[in-house]
Amino acid sequence: MPNVLSFAIHHVTNSSIVLDDDGQAAEGRWYLLQMATTKRENRAVWLTGRYVDRVVLDEGSWKFRHVSLTARFFSPYDEGWAETPFLDVTA
Repeated sequence: MPNVLSFAIHHVTNSSIVLDDDGQAAEGRWYLLQMATTKRENRAVWLTGRYVDRVVLDEGSWKFRHVSLTARFFSPYDEGWAETPFLDVTA
């Protein structure tokens, strides 16, 4: 996202971590609320979504194996998600 956003603050909430039976891996789920600024237009935006991640135990430290974010909306601050659920920043 550094090519898209010049500023971003992550707020991650509602964590759920389920450890695999062998204790060597886990699935983590979090909701994201992010306030940000687009790089190209210097426009304030809202981004929300849900992370579903896989982590593994590697020599006593937990490490991310896979990070997945499904966006719920990426909207201009001034218009909101009801008016513009997904802002096109690829154009």
